[in-house]
Amino acid sequence: MTQLGGPDGRPQGRDLAREASDVLNYNQQLVQFADSKAGTLILINSLFVASMGAGSVSASGPLVEMARGLTVLASAAAVVLCLVVVMSRQEAPAQARADLLFFADILKRPNASHYASEFVRTPLEVQVDDMLHRTYVLARIAQRKFQTYGQAQTVTAFSGTLWLLVHLAGIF
Repeated sequence: MTQLGGPDGRPQGRDLAREASDVLNYNQQLVQFADSKAGTLILINSLFVASMGAGSVSASGPLVEMARGLTVLASAAAVVLCLVVVMSRQEAPAQARADLLFFADILKRPNASHYASEFVRTPLEVQVDDMLHRTYVLARIAQRKFQTYGQAQTVTAFSGTLWLLVHLAGIF
């Protein structure tokens, strides 16, 4: 169990709980940021696919058609990777008891009054442990999301390059 503070000047009690809450919130914002970035890439890749429709490119020929097909395939792959980012889930490490933060654990209580009563009765040290445990889980989720997002970003760059080449072929 986490010890709350001490004579060394480190945060203790409610200050430590506030700091743990801030770190938890920061990691939750990272998860939301990764989801938002993935949503942007979905939009960009959807535009690449839509612009490859029949009659939208003035150039023709086997190389242009192959580049068009590769653009669509790469964009589709990037969209799938982005969906993996947005839909990713992670199994939480097993805990001896239902914590006070995770929605599924909260709903294990019979009603809101029971949850509120348990929250108030629970020592601050246990609440901080719950926050730190959930922060670690969120950090793992954020790491996985950003790794997958990086892959989607690379595939989008490839798709964008192909898209540009196809459209430049129509100019020359």
